[in-house]
Amino acid sequence: MWKASPGLCSHVATTGSYLSALNGMVLRIYGGTEPASSAGSTASNTLLCEINPGGTGLAFLAGGVPGSISKDPDQVWSANEVASGTATFFRLEAEGDDGTESQSAPRIQGSVGTLSGDMILSNATFAVGSPRTIKHFTVVIPSI
Repeated sequence: MWKASPGLCSHVATTGSYLSALNGMVLRIYGGTEPASSAGSTASNTLLCEINPGGTGLAFLAGGVPGSISKDPDQVWSANEVASGTATFFRLEAEGDDGTESQSAPRIQGSVGTLSGDMILSNATFAVGSPRTIKHFTVVIPSI
């Protein structure tokens, strides 16, 4: 299950919705040991790919399945891979987020796999310069 950071929870509690927090974020895919929480640092991880369509961030839409927010199907999520390795986790975070430990940065973190995980990829092996496209992405808000 994906992990919401304390900063994302604070945003939802005091400022706005999950949708308003997620729109404009970037998707970063990492290799290495996944931090125990989304507030943790990624300094020891390898950034394999960053997806930031047009430099304006990701676009999400609410609707469809109740309690879910999905990638806008009209937006292309594609980028070249910047390092070689095997993807183990991802983060949705603000473009300016430097990945240091933070209780206030709004983030979502989840595992990556080819058969199971929060984000399923057909191929979790990354190579410098190879194109990577994410066609579908849905965040399911946990029920209480």
